[in-house]
Amino acid sequence: MKLSIHKLKYILYGLISIPLFLSCASMQVRGNNPVERALSAANLLLDGKVSDSYIKVYKTEMSKAEIFITDMLSRAEADPLVYADIADGVEDWIMLYGRVELLKKRYGPELIGKKEGVRFDTVNYDYLQNEAPKKAADALYAKALTIIDSSGGTHSAFSDSALKALPYLRRAKKYSGHLNAEINNLGAELCYAAAENFAASDNPALLVKASEYYAEASSWLTDYKDSRQKSAAVKEKAAAVYLADGKAKAKLQNYTAFREAKKAFIQAEKIISGSAAFELADINKKLTIKAAVIFTGLNSRYPDEQRVRRALEDAVASSTMGPDNLEICFIRETGRLGLLFADFDDIDLVLIGADDFGKIKEIYGPVETLKTVVSKTENNIVYTGTITEQRQKVTVFFQNNTVLYDMRSPRKKTLAVFEEESHKTSKVFSLRIYQGDAQAQPAGFDPGGLYVPGAYNRFFPNFTSQNDDWVPISQSFGTLNETGKKLCWIIANLQYEGR
Repeated sequence: MKLSIHKLKYILYGLISIPLFLSCASMQVRGNNPVERALSAANLLLDGKVSDSYIKVYKTEMSKAEIFITDMLSRAEADPLVYADIADGVEDWIMLYGRVELLKKRYGPELIGKKEGVRFDTVNYDYLQNEAPKKAADALYAKALTIIDSSGGTHSAFSDSALKALPYLRRAKKYSGHLNAEINNLGAELCYAAAENFAASDNPALLVKASEYYAEASSWLTDYKDSRQKSAAVKEKAAAVYLADGKAKAKLQNYTAFREAKKAFIQAEKIISGSAAFELADINKKLTIKAAVIFTGLNSRYPDEQRVRRALEDAVASSTMGPDNLEICFIRETGRLGLLFADFDDIDLVLIGADDFGKIKEIYGPVETLKTVVSKTENNIVYTGTITEQRQKVTVFFQNNTVLYDMRSPRKKTLAVFEEESHKTSKVFSLRIYQGDAQAQPAGFDPGGLYVPGAYNRFFPNFTSQNDDWVPISQSFGTLNETGKKLCWIIANLQYEGR
């Protein structure tokens, strides 16, 4: 019985292992099409991997490759354009059957494994190396002529649909040189006709197209009808149109127009490098806002400065309104007197603590009065009394208001005041008064006391040190707080002011 169980285990193990081995062999096969995969499977056999799993994978991939090749040859008879795809892949076909020939020399006409076997049959496709490219060029050229004829145009007269023939001409040229003269003439005529049509426009985008088609006409036939010079001329015209458009918009003196002007200058630069370099630099200056954030406390540098800077810059850059670039600097306040002499001539916006920044304020809640009757019995005598308790909640906080100033005009203007109550801390204070028999007064009676206005140092120990690390526009991990987000919103809605 034990022997039978062991045999059963081996049988089950074998059944489970077969698909795993096949999967392992199949996973080693590489390629983007059936022929490439069959070539990869043949290489595995040449590497000495001749177990049943590899033989079976080779048979599977080779069968798919043979069907793939047969199908392409069959389709080419019906549609000669398929010869272009055959010309692209015929070298792999020849290489595949070259590997089959090597397998035949190494293992004989047939390779037999334990349970799998395969015959190595070769096919010679060498003739297609010359035949397929020639037939491909013929078919592609014929297709181009058909497109032109069906478009209703002529080779030298522009027709938008006739341009669809160009991809066929470009592809035909790479396969065979026997039609070069016809292909080059047709390509040059088509491109020149298209260029002439687009060159008549004042639309800079179409002028760019004209330049490209003139250049392509010259590539078909060198300097066909002065196409090289005409390409350069319309390119200059296109850049000039973009430049003029950008200059006109730049005169409107608002950020929306500046953004459009920048797009035009960038297009001009793409066409001819340096054609709008000065104008682009100038408009970038106008689209840049420079801001200073003044902070206080014990930090010598603004906490998470690089992250905060990046968050602000990204917010401004991603906005579709206002300036598109922010230059931010962080300045540690060492005293109001020092700020009087700070150089803000090159700064557009300054965010600074208000004059009463850091002032500690107090909020007094209502006073609640509670009365509690107490009693005590001694020697059968009952003594009584009353405890009158007054309770009051007191909250202290820092009034950390900041002010955003616009420094672009001779007299600074207040753009916004950001109110912030920081480090709010609350306590309940109690004053207790006892009236009645001395014997009834609770042991260890604590009269307590109410908060004394202005005595926060005594009643809230260490509270004043909490403002030492205050930062105006950010919170943890360099993210923007509400003030920081509002600052970005204000920048996006600024009106342009020249300096």
